[in-house]
Amino acid sequence: MAGHEGHRAILARMVSRGTRPEGAVLSPTRALRIALTRAAETVAGLGVTALGAADDEADLADLLARVGDDWLFLRLDAATGPGIAAFDPALLMALVEMQTCGCLMAREPDARAPTAADAALAEPLVGAFLDELAPLAAGTALDGWPGACVPGPRLADRRVIGLVLPETRFRIASVSAWLGTGERQGAFLIGLPVNAPPDWQGERQAIAADWRAALGESVMEARLSLDIVLDRVPLPLESVADLVPGQVLPLPGVQVTGARVETARGLCIGAGRLGQSAGMRALRLERASATEPEMLPRTTPGALPALDMT
Repeated sequence: MAGHEGHRAILARMVSRGTRPEGAVLSPTRALRIALTRAAETVAGLGVTALGAADDEADLADLLARVGDDWLFLRLDAATGPGIAAFDPALLMALVEMQTCGCLMAREPDARAPTAADAALAEPLVGAFLDELAPLAAGTALDGWPGACVPGPRLADRRVIGLVLPETRFRIASVSAWLGTGERQGAFLIGLPVNAPPDWQGERQAIAADWRAALGESVMEARLSLDIVLDRVPLPLESVADLVPGQVLPLPGVQVTGARVETARGLCIGAGRLGQSAGMRALRLERASATEPEMLPRTTPGALPALDMT
């Protein structure tokens, strides 16, 4: 136990030192290792020894191949788009044990699925890691990466990650560490898109505008049948049944100057005067409806006296 405490004290002194010697530039992988060591101590009092780190790029399939379904995944939103922060079971359990029991168990705990409570205890490590990394990475290939990030909800497994993350290239920073007791080792990984996602909102708006324009053109090119109506005469059904070719129907009060232009559904869209043009029947439009077309009034049968057809 004394040896363990001595080791913890040494680690505490190491992580409490300044960011780095003045003028010194760390390698990206060393910056990652130091950032995890300090973050684990700050968040959970967990003294870890970083064993290795990597900083590279990969596509979504490769990113998913580097983690297991038993890992804890947190969505991480950055300026370049959504990514993930991932904890392997060993690191996750070490963080949980330190924050709930105050010490690590002598042996590796039994495997179990991550829970919402685990996510709540692990999430602060993400922010602490990024805070520590920012000054350490100055002047390295990691300088300015990943910028402002906001931890999001827990993602259930790799299948869900494949649905949430974009099909693009990811920058992946990973660190493996000895957890301070026995043979327990853990891993931590952050993967974020390399480039900002395309402007899908602007593209959708452009597509919608083009669609509306195309629809408008199609509608305006549609053919519309119009009727020129002089009058409507209500007749009893019996009289209509007796109509014969050549019969004359009187239209009292109807003039060629009162023709109405109607759609097939009886909507009046204008009025004009009947005449001829180049020997053909024609209509001079004298008034177009400036407002919503009105339906012609319908007369109920029997409201007007039947015409004398004799």
